[in-house]
Amino acid sequence: MKGSLGLSLLLCASLQRYSIALTPAPAEYFKDQLVTHLDPSSPYARKRFTQRYYTSSTHFQGPGSPIFVVLGGESGIEPSTGLFYPFITDTLAENFGAFVLEPEHRFYGASQPVTAEAIDQARKSGKQDPRVELLTSEQALHDMARLVRVMRIRLGCSLDRFSTRYCPIITVGGSYPGFLSAMSRILFPFLVDMSYAASAPMKFYAQLTDDAAYYDRTCQQQQQPSEWKISTHIKRLVLPSFSPHARLFR
Repeated sequence: MKGSLGLSLLLCASLQRYSIALTPAPAEYFKDQLVTHLDPSSPYARKRFTQRYYTSSTHFQGPGSPIFVVLGGESGIEPSTGLFYPFITDTLAENFGAFVLEPEHRFYGASQPVTAEAIDQARKSGKQDPRVELLTSEQALHDMARLVRVMRIRLGCSLDRFSTRYCPIITVGGSYPGFLSAMSRILFPFLVDMSYAASAPMKFYAQLTDDAAYYDRTCQQQQQPSEWKISTHIKRLVLPSFSPHARLFR
């Protein structure tokens, strides 16, 4: 029992150490984001809020080079977290001379379209919670598109896809942000040239499968590797860092 617990704890430590990789960066702020993009008759129409985002221009070779857009998901992104996926910021960006942009999802972290006080006031007065209208994937996708358009102009990129100064837009995301990435290509084909969606539960968010299907599938995948494969993987990745626990696997 103790051996199994040790195995589980070390597996979790391994996943955290090797799968979570971040590049801390200073926050930047887009002060002209629309509170709603969809309903001109909404009481929030024409109102603005400040959206937090992060960038990396370390390897950017100027107009004509691509822009990787790493989509934020259901959590705030603090400067200590900064940019996800160093493989993009350090490897792909260097290979392609790319700019990297990462917007924070609305209603998470510092990107708040309406205040907590406004939400409480609406509830107390019997009105609809503003988040019903404003906290949607479609609104978040429009946030991304508006910010990308502004950033593309700031970088001096051409809007003409046949121009040598055109900057291809490539969105990236995993899980819920993976869903957003895939949908960005569908919703904005004139803006997004390519999207990469990792582990994106498309049918789940499209409500084409039951609520537990995504989690059932995830559990099935985790149970598939044999005990030998798990032990071998942990020995290779974890033991060099957790040598005092090596006896658990001997």
